[in-house]
Amino acid sequence: MKKDIAVIKKHHKEILRYANLFYDAITDLRFEGRAAFGKNIRAIKRIMNFFRVKFLSHLNKEDVLLSFVSRHIPKFEPMSRMLFAEHKEIRVNLEVLEFLFEGLTRERAQNKRAQMTEKLRDRGTYFTYLLQNHVRVEEEGIYKTLNEDLHPEEKKALVSDMKRTKL
Repeated sequence: MKKDIAVIKKHHKEILRYANLFYDAITDLRFEGRAAFGKNIRAIKRIMNFFRVKFLSHLNKEDVLLSFVSRHIPKFEPMSRMLFAEHKEIRVNLEVLEFLFEGLTRERAQNKRAQMTEKLRDRGTYFTYLLQNHVRVEEEGIYKTLNEDLHPEEKKALVSDMKRTKL
């Protein structure tokens, strides 16, 4: 159990690192201009790929964990519902970011690019802060007390549920 939570915490560090890289890349895109446009687009594309592949897989694993926790630890049920809602909000925002990013890469008119860059930066800033807050709530709330509140047989059942969901 501790090992599985350690893996999730390791993923949280990686997610926060990519969130910060994303924030830096969308800020650079806005302020470095046309000369660095290609470099910044490539950086954002690489980061978006991480979010699309690894991060969504991580959210799916957390969904399994939260479902288990809400069934077995009633006091965490409200927090689990809140975190499920945040997962949905994160997924929706990621879709919007992908839409904005794809539109930006196709746009050729400089004035429209500037508008789309600003929209991407605004949404990306919100997304970054949402991720940072979400990870903090998970780590300081659910993960911090899971080991203390679950009985050994519940821990084994949780680990089994998590192993069925590949991360």
